[in-house]
Amino acid sequence: AAVSGFDGGSADAVGPANPYLLNADDGRYELAPTSPLTAGGAVLPSAVATGIGVPASPVAIGAVRWGLGQAAVSTPTPVTPTPTPTPTPTPTPSTPAPIVDTIVPTIAGNVAAGATLTKTVTLSATARDNVGVVRSELWLGASRAGAYTGGGPYAFNLDTTRVADGSNVTITWKAFDAAGRVGSSAAVATVHNADVVAPTATIVTPVATATTIGGASYSLTAKAVDDRAVTRAELYLGSSKSASYTGPGPYAFAFRTTALANGTPVRITWKVYDAAGNVGSATKSVTVKN
Repeated sequence: AAVSGFDGGSADAVGPANPYLLNADDGRYELAPTSPLTAGGAVLPSAVATGIGVPASPVAIGAVRWGLGQAAVSTPTPVTPTPTPTPTPTPTPSTPAPIVDTIVPTIAGNVAAGATLTKTVTLSATARDNVGVVRSELWLGASRAGAYTGGGPYAFNLDTTRVADGSNVTITWKAFDAAGRVGSSAAVATVHNADVVAPTATIVTPVATATTIGGASYSLTAKAVDDRAVTRAELYLGSSKSASYTGPGPYAFAFRTTALANGTPVRITWKVYDAAGNVGSATKSVTVKN
């Protein structure tokens, strides 16, 4: 009889005299203990082999598992290949992203707006930047007066006597970073050069050619000039100050020579002053002749 699927307790004869007894249980085909095939070395008939799904040609019993008088077709256990592990890539050292400089440097000068500049003054400045200041410039008005490299501080000596007195000067400092960004600060200052010119005093009387003076009230007179203004004057007779005056003059003093003996020498000195304290003077020596 043909072999077909069986449930766990069913049986079927294969061949005459029922020499082989097969049953099916979850895909396992077994031979009954009474089967002559339980003897070792027997050949499984092709009809049985076909029925249990092995090659139809005669197959040695060794192709069937035996145990306790039972045999089952060996179903190869599928071997799942072990996957070859994927190599872990060696990390490539990352290159730091370049710093994008978006901040403008700052710079501050030492001259405040509205300051007065006199004589020789030092202009200085300090600069800051998040990455670094690479150079700076100093501008006076529209002219560049100084250029510097590095981060500072920076300094420049300005001779204000080369600038018109009373003029306003715009002092601008500029700072540059490596990215080409520019920061600046500016202040307007006024030049007021120190007055270094002394006023000039001139004796009017006695006249330049006079050698003697005399009289109950002899008038000693003088005048003065200055590049700016004469603010006061003093008259000395000998080493004694005889009179003081304010303002630009002219100046006059009534000298009573009759109080002196004839032939008495008299040294007349006028001193004139400007607002800066510069002093000019004029001196003349005469004798008394009443």
